[in-house]
Amino acid sequence: MGWLTLLTATMLAVIQVRVTTVDGDVVTGDLARLSASAVEWSDQSAAPSIALDRVSLIERLDGPSPRPVIATVGLAGGSRIVIDGIEAAESTAELTLRGAGPLRLPLQQLRWVRFRGPSATVDPQWLGLVERPRVADSLVVRRAGDAIDEVSGVVLGIEAESVSFSLDGDSMRAPVSRLEGVLFRSNGGDRQEPSRSATVLLEDIHGSRWVAESLEATDTGAVRIGLGDGVLQDLPLEAIRRIELSGSVDFLAAQEPVGFGYEPGRSIGLTADVLAAWLGPQVIEDRDLVIRATSHIEYRVGEGFQSLVGSVGIDPEVTSGEDCVVRILLDSKVVWEQTLDVADPNPRGFDIPLGGTRRVRLEVSSGDGIELGDTVRFRRPRMLK
Repeated sequence: MGWLTLLTATMLAVIQVRVTTVDGDVVTGDLARLSASAVEWSDQSAAPSIALDRVSLIERLDGPSPRPVIATVGLAGGSRIVIDGIEAAESTAELTLRGAGPLRLPLQQLRWVRFRGPSATVDPQWLGLVERPRVADSLVVRRAGDAIDEVSGVVLGIEAESVSFSLDGDSMRAPVSRLEGVLFRSNGGDRQEPSRSATVLLEDIHGSRWVAESLEATDTGAVRIGLGDGVLQDLPLEAIRRIELSGSVDFLAAQEPVGFGYEPGRSIGLTADVLAAWLGPQVIEDRDLVIRATSHIEYRVGEGFQSLVGSVGIDPEVTSGEDCVVRILLDSKVVWEQTLDVADPNPRGFDIPLGGTRRVRLEVSSGDGIELGDTVRFRRPRMLK
């Protein structure tokens, strides 16, 4: 929390907030200002100041609803930013932020650009591509029937109406109107998760989610965040909806499940414990989960986690078989379901709000009733704050 000592006495318009302390105490009131040492209320007699080194979360309770999201950008450190426009050339990108000034940053910080808003049909396909590591840039083309395809090459530049792209040495311009987005090559293990060096997570009233390595106040009353590589951006304090000051990511595979099992469609003469040990979910390097058909695994959701993110596809070791159905349940309610086919290698991604959920359950069933060989791999399923 070293950034807290950098906050000068920043005056705010009265904003109603809820503050959660590191001890779990919750205080609600009208925020007057953030000083270098405390959260101060407009009515000090109603609630005393709270020392900043005791604060874990500040949430705004009022404020406007965000406008519909049209375009978004994902950064290497995990930030997901709502934009009104983007231009990129050579080694630099400039984002036109919604509700704030322009943001210039190295092109290598971009992981993806999505030119279209959310879609229940396209989202699993898009998120599956986002989660996949790649050694080259890709154009993601929107096809008829809400399908998308990717074409690998090199992104040369991005303008308002087109993307310049090199395909097998030939340059071309792809109209933005025909694209779902652009995916940039990734570096090793850098795959869209909050940076371990991040000290604070912010959500603004425009729908952006910022993962910052540093934060300080400015003389104008804005909050200045550091995004890595020397990139700084000012955000109006009144535009911030939420500030989170504790751990940011929790990989399911690294946690102890509260329940798991394998339940074959027909008896094979083995006890449930033996079946679970032999054929139940497998953990790969504390990051991935391999689950066979008719299996499930369940995890407890820690305090403050906001979303469940990851992707799932047929396990690469499976070379034949039929389709299987993957479900994600929150507190026993199905919130996400996709049918996977061994003939289609493309994974399906998910980004599911948790909203106070206590348990997450992953289930795999056989679409044809014959579970032999139906095995899926969840890649880096994780809960984010």
